[in-house]
Amino acid sequence: MNRRWVLRSLGATFGVASIWGCMGSGRRDPKPGPGDAQQADKGGPTGPPTKPDRPQFGRFQTGLNEWSLQHRGEGRRSAVILPRAYAGEGLPLLVGLHGSGGNGATMFRQNGWGRTCDEAGFVGFFPNGLPNQGKDRIEEEVDFLAAAIAQLQDEVAIDAKRVYVTGFSAGARKCYRLAALHSDRVAAIAAHSGIMGFRTSMGPDRWDPDITAAGKVSVLHIHGAKDTSVPLTAPRPQDPAERVTTLEGLGIWAKHNGCSAEASPTAPSVCPATVTSHHWTSATGHEVQGLIDSELGHAWASGWANAAIVDFFSRVPVA
Repeated sequence: MNRRWVLRSLGATFGVASIWGCMGSGRRDPKPGPGDAQQADKGGPTGPPTKPDRPQFGRFQTGLNEWSLQHRGEGRRSAVILPRAYAGEGLPLLVGLHGSGGNGATMFRQNGWGRTCDEAGFVGFFPNGLPNQGKDRIEEEVDFLAAAIAQLQDEVAIDAKRVYVTGFSAGARKCYRLAALHSDRVAAIAAHSGIMGFRTSMGPDRWDPDITAAGKVSVLHIHGAKDTSVPLTAPRPQDPAERVTTLEGLGIWAKHNGCSAEASPTAPSVCPATVTSHHWTSATGHEVQGLIDSELGHAWASGWANAAIVDFFSRVPVA
């Protein structure tokens, strides 16, 4: 069911300087790394329009704010965006996770989420990931994300039932792990061009991350058929043979969410003609959808991904 997003509220607990434009992130001019070289959303505004008299809410103003905190003794820097319509009421939260070699600015600036959050009425949280995003560090990242979300809910009026997570490449992999381990905090995820998980010796439904004990989480997955970094149908020679392919993983999530057989193959109207849809629905309203672009490589689908993700989040059940 389509519904219009209404802005309400959110917050943040680390407080430092509020700024417009690109926040500091360990690089003076953050650029995508090798794995994210094609992510950039070229052209268009980089964030909400600048206003010199932005309203103040505690430590934060509407617009783009830098946010810092310590986690496990390590300094972590992030960006938090309060949309212009923020008025101290409970807003949905969007967590945006970049890929390897990028940073928070890759998501809110280059991939357009600063503007999208402002227009759609999300509070945006865009953390800088750890440099090495191997399995052990991903576990640490998920622990950090869960703690940060909880702190944000203490600082600002977030609607705890509408916490959504999107990510690209390595960030997409974190989406799946966060959904598996913290399904009580996440209503839906939108993973873009990332690995879904790995098979294990515990059985066909016991994969890593293990979702058998998780609650239902609606899943959107966007992928390019020309992706050679995370191939759609088979692992690369250097990848573990146990890697779950995209359509296989979607089927596992569909089964977990209690979805019926694959439903309408029609892609959302915001998608170009090169996109095909794999779509499952359940009696509870939870959905699993894969959008496959025949012309897309390992790149953010500029021009339609953000709109498709907002549409998906707006129609699936809350947590």
